Amino acid sequence: MIQYVFQFLILIFFISISSEQLSAQNENNIWYFGNNAGINFNGDMPSAIEGALSTDEGTSIMCDGNSGETIFYTDGTNVFDATDNVMPNGVGLGGDSSSTQSALIVPRPGSDSLYYIFTTPALVGVDPELGFRYSVVDRTLNGGLGDIITINNLLLESCTEKVAAIQHCNGIDFWIVTHEFGSNAFYVYLLSDTGIDAPVVSNVGMLIDDVTSNARGELKFSTDGQKLAVANDYLGVELYDFDINTGVISNPITLYNDQQAYGVCFSPDNTKLYVNDGWEGISLYQFNLELPDADIPNSKFLIGTTAASYLGGMQIGMDGRIYVATYNATSLGVIKNPNEMGWACNYVDVGFSLDGYVAKWGLPNFIGSYYFEGVPVSEVYICDGDTATITANEGYNAYLWSTGDTLTSIKVTEPGTYWVELTNDVCTYLDSVSVINASSPILNLGGDVNLCNNDTLILDATFEGGGVDYFWQDGSNAPVLEVTEQGWYWVQLSNDCVTVMDSIYIGLAESSFTLGSDRILCDGETFEYDASIANDTTVTYLWQDGSTNPTFTVSEAGTYWVEVNQNCGTFIDSVTVGYGFAEPIDLGPDQDLCAGEQIDLDVTRPDATYLWQDGTTLPTLSITEPGTYWVAVNTDCAINNDTIIITDGLLTTLNIGADTSLCMGSNLVLSANGEYDNYLWNDGSTLSQLNVVNPGVYWLEVSNNCGLLRDSIFIESLALPTVNLGNDLNLCEEESTVLNAQQIDLTGTYNYLWQDGTTNPSLSIKEAGLYQVSVSNACGEALGSISVNYKKCDCDIVFPTAFSPNGDKLNDTFHPHHLCEIFEPQLNIYDRWGKQVYQNKSHPNNDVSWDGNYQGTPQLMGAYVYLFAYTDINGERKKISGNITLLR
Repeated sequence: MIQYVFQFLILIFFISISSEQLSAQNENNIWYFGNNAGINFNGDMPSAIEGALSTDEGTSIMCDGNSGETIFYTDGTNVFDATDNVMPNGVGLGGDSSSTQSALIVPRPGSDSLYYIFTTPALVGVDPELGFRYSVVDRTLNGGLGDIITINNLLLESCTEKVAAIQHCNGIDFWIVTHEFGSNAFYVYLLSDTGIDAPVVSNVGMLIDDVTSNARGELKFSTDGQKLAVANDYLGVELYDFDINTGVISNPITLYNDQQAYGVCFSPDNTKLYVNDGWEGISLYQFNLELPDADIPNSKFLIGTTAASYLGGMQIGMDGRIYVATYNATSLGVIKNPNEMGWACNYVDVGFSLDGYVAKWGLPNFIGSYYFEGVPVSEVYICDGDTATITANEGYNAYLWSTGDTLTSIKVTEPGTYWVELTNDVCTYLDSVSVINASSPILNLGGDVNLCNNDTLILDATFEGGGVDYFWQDGSNAPVLEVTEQGWYWVQLSNDCVTVMDSIYIGLAESSFTLGSDRILCDGETFEYDASIANDTTVTYLWQDGSTNPTFTVSEAGTYWVEVNQNCGTFIDSVTVGYGFAEPIDLGPDQDLCAGEQIDLDVTRPDATYLWQDGTTLPTLSITEPGTYWVAVNTDCAINNDTIIITDGLLTTLNIGADTSLCMGSNLVLSANGEYDNYLWNDGSTLSQLNVVNPGVYWLEVSNNCGLLRDSIFIESLALPTVNLGNDLNLCEEESTVLNAQQIDLTGTYNYLWQDGTTNPSLSIKEAGLYQVSVSNACGEALGSISVNYKKCDCDIVFPTAFSPNGDKLNDTFHPHHLCEIFEPQLNIYDRWGKQVYQNKSHPNNDVSWDGNYQGTPQLMGAYVYLFAYTDINGERKKISGNITLLR
């Protein structure tokens, strides 16, 4: 942990605040980065976890300083709370998933609830003038999950993709640093309990010009805040001095400018700087910062390369190791001993598995001072009566221990907490170490065990008392060891007081078993089933009857099962045992065989021989053609057989009949022209036949396992014939007529038969008589008849041209003269002015006559007009008109 105080503070101040300063700092214990990758440092060893982000480059996360649990995190564009949900106003921040250091979270001094999020945009292909901005989170809002209270406040109009932070020399405030795009200016902002001050601007070092790609690369502080390293893509890498009291950046040293750079990171003790070539390279370098400034560039040392596509960002873990992003890999590179020189730093390319999640370019961005260590260790163990030496880091002007000593190291003989005040030219720091009474380690790996196939066993030798070194038979020195193979394993635990050792043998356990196949036993026969698991003394057995022996003897038919419990799991298997005659052979029901299909018959039985109808002796038979197939199965107890008929199931035609007619009031049964598995009529019925009583269109769909056919029929309605030849006829001599029995409904087929044997729909007649016709169709027969009479029809009606009603009994009246029979005669006579002077009077013999009078008054002589109408013998109404002269 790091603590800063003003140089003029007196010792009593340190003592008064020591309990606060000695509290744990766990703000960086959770990491989220890449494609859902993550690391949890809350525990004895870091562990891979599923991250809640998917982003290419920069992220930042803030954890609780005491518990190490997540408070919130961001990818620079969205802000997520501890439940992995976006804060209500946490969208649209000014960062970018393709910005090297897209975001950095910094707590506001003097507040336990406000946090600033500083963001940088992506400059490659994006507007560089999106600028350097900040937003503020209040963790007390949204039910304690936090929310944004102000967003995207502009600090600098054009910036690079870089942002870093370090604590001020006063141990309270923070310096926030970025670099302007298009210049050589660093902008350094002080964040205090009153907010953000005006920037301290240092124009120094490389010009980051209009080539936007040079804006890429990391900006990092040393953990003590004395140095600043910058990677500027194609421009290279520079090292600067930083005044942690004033914020001034100075003394640029170009480490190299002949190749690309992306990731930079100081060792925890600030004696080494690590750089990689990022976007277009796979190399990782170390620089020695203990050399004079002029010699540092020449100390460039290649410590390793990656098998991944590229190397990305770097960050110190809470375990003191440096983690390196390996692009598109499911692991991270790890510098295991970053304080050591050269190869001794021990870079491992596949050093930390991400459990299948994928790293990209970036790792989380944190405040650099969170990694400061004034004393290299936080705990020292001492044996009873012994002396322990505590040594602070070198490089400070003055040391003051809680014991009053002023040297780099002190010797102690009692447990307790010891603090040291470290002073350099700029600040005074305070750090502490706990001295713990070392007890003898307790070690017990347990009894010998069996390892399940493809399983992993964790041997845990962890001593909770701490202060011990571990040494396994394979040379590893972690508290735990993963075992995947059988053999002897041992571990040695040592502290300053004692060394203890324990060993264990790991065998390979059978992780499965089987009772075998079902079997047939003959009468009186028994069989012993054995479920024993060899070389495993922990296994237990449970049979279906509750017995717990590894074996079970069968003496009757039934189903038997056993449950085997061992350290590899619980396994159950069962068998069926038949007795006497072999179980019946069943080839199944007769089947249809479709075109191109194959039917496989299987009669496999334990200890049996087979004979099929074709002479083959295998337990299976494949059928590709229709036919009758049988098999005989011979066991020690009996011979059983069965037969199956395979028919050609190919559907070819379906016919439910031709279109037809249906007599009114009758029914018609429709059926298919063959046997099928399934039937479906248009009304939804599924029988093989359909009873029809109404006309219409009917269809049937049939199917089997080979396919489907469909046919339809149209049924018309057909009525009984009707015959009406009309009323009896009276015809005149020589007159002919046609009798017509033609049916109006032409939908059916009709048959005609007249009394003379002719079969046409009509009959032409010229003679009197009784005529009859029979009309029939599919529904029945109708009869009709008519009587035809012939008479003499010539009838001449003559009217005189004049008459003289003078009483001489010669032409006294005017009337028609005729020899034929007439009916309903009517005579009207009009004078020359159109006046009607006579209307007919009918007589018994239908005679009509005018006597020349009108209403008893004799009419004048002269011309008159007559109109005469009558009905002839054929019922035809006729009219005659003319002139008549009345004489006196």
